[in-house]
Amino acid sequence: MIITISHRVLYTAIVLAPLLFADPRTRMGWIIAFVFIHDALAHTSTPMWFSWMTDLLPRDSMNLFWAQRQRFITAATTIFLVLMAAGFDVFEKHGLVMLGYTILAGVGIVLGVIDILLFRWVPEPPHQPLRGEPFWDTLVEPMRDAAFRRFLLFMAYWNFSIFVAAPFFAPFMMKNLAMSAFMVQMISVVSSLGVVVGSNYWGLLCDTFGFRRILQVLAVGKIAAPACFLVALPNNSATFILLTVLMFLDGFLNAGAVLAPQGVMLKATPRRNRTMYIAAVNFLSLALGATVASVITGKLIDLIDARWTFSIGSYEGTGYHWAFVASTLMRVGAIPLSRRINDEKWISWDEILPVLTSWKAFAVAQQVARLQSSNSELARYKAAAKLGRLRSPLAVTALVKALNDTNLVVRKAALDALAEIGSPDVVEHLAAALFNPKTQLHARAAQALARVGNPQSLRALLKGLRSSDPRVVRVTINSLARLREPAALVPLISLFHEVEDPTIRETIVRALSRIAEVPSTEEVYEALEFRPAEVH
Repeated sequence: MIITISHRVLYTAIVLAPLLFADPRTRMGWIIAFVFIHDALAHTSTPMWFSWMTDLLPRDSMNLFWAQRQRFITAATTIFLVLMAAGFDVFEKHGLVMLGYTILAGVGIVLGVIDILLFRWVPEPPHQPLRGEPFWDTLVEPMRDAAFRRFLLFMAYWNFSIFVAAPFFAPFMMKNLAMSAFMVQMISVVSSLGVVVGSNYWGLLCDTFGFRRILQVLAVGKIAAPACFLVALPNNSATFILLTVLMFLDGFLNAGAVLAPQGVMLKATPRRNRTMYIAAVNFLSLALGATVASVITGKLIDLIDARWTFSIGSYEGTGYHWAFVASTLMRVGAIPLSRRINDEKWISWDEILPVLTSWKAFAVAQQVARLQSSNSELARYKAAAKLGRLRSPLAVTALVKALNDTNLVVRKAALDALAEIGSPDVVEHLAAALFNPKTQLHARAAQALARVGNPQSLRALLKGLRSSDPRVVRVTINSLARLREPAALVPLISLFHEVEDPTIRETIVRALSRIAEVPSTEEVYEALEFRPAEVH
């Protein structure tokens, strides 16, 4: 918190630069120096903060929690971006750009410090410090980890290929496409909306399918952005529409491009030295990959613009275009590199492609987020009920967690939703609810198993006959009766002769009558009492 507050307050020196120096070169040198210190402090605190937050989140749904945070922050940022763009446009039209920036940055510094102070109320799990280990070994441990080293290589290359083009989209739109700062900011807002729309979606997919497949999908999708800038024309309404749609899609993909690597950092790293692992990713991907790419590309753009530009009608080929070509080709190269990333989950394309091409995944992601984060019992109940109607296996993990919700109605809705989904992997969870009367779901769980009706649910119900809880036994017998599976006849007959409870014996007789399609329970009783002369 001390480091983060310091780096945000330090931005004041950048804001004051226009007031302190009249010479543009001196002013720029001052700004660059303080931006360096500002960012150095920011990236020093970031690994610590990530490691801290990781200890607070559930491992099996960590990405969706991060997605909800990302979605909320991006939505709030988008609102402020619109307000800032409108306000800054007024300053720009009156030739007061420096004053407008100074005021807006000052507000940002104050809000940034308040934001950090709010973390005083966030708990911190007990920390286990490293003791007796040489600093050098701690420093190079991430590089010695072969599996993590492949991820580091991918992140360094990935960020290099992205930042060959990404930092130059805005200046290209203003300089080459003759767009105003306001229009460029509005396009950035559209990109932020894409992040808001995509966050829960990608978070759920990362939790369900792992990171490698998602990174491969994103590597393909991210090719579109620099490729589309190659065909953009100045003063063209179609270009504005194209870039608006493109930046929305790019923002949608960016939501996953942030979450998937974060998931690898936070799940595939040891708690003991996690901060150093995260720091290694930041160093290689941002300090080296992104920074080197930006510096080299900026220099090359200036060099090409001075010597090798060309024009074809209204289309003018500049250094920006060569940067976009290079970025497009390099992003293609990230696809095979992503295949080398280790992942605890191995998912085939046959499993993930139907989800990627279905609208249901968006609806499921939205309802899962509501089920996990809403403080309203009614909202959680509605989310569970909606997930039942959607019948998507993507919701299983969240619904299983909801079986322990503090509200009984929500627990019942979650169990009913699992029964509606009916996939083989829900049976074990329904069976667990059957054998746990404390959740008050045993009767409903037995009914749900009967509704699922597959061999796994039959085995779970037959196991329920051996429960020591009479309530579980009775609801299990009734569910077997509804299932009408002949395989239950022998176990029920055996149980009839083992128990003395008249209520349970009567329940067994009714179940046998229904399964064997014998209308009269008296006939079943006679058969069970072994009266050969009277048995038909």
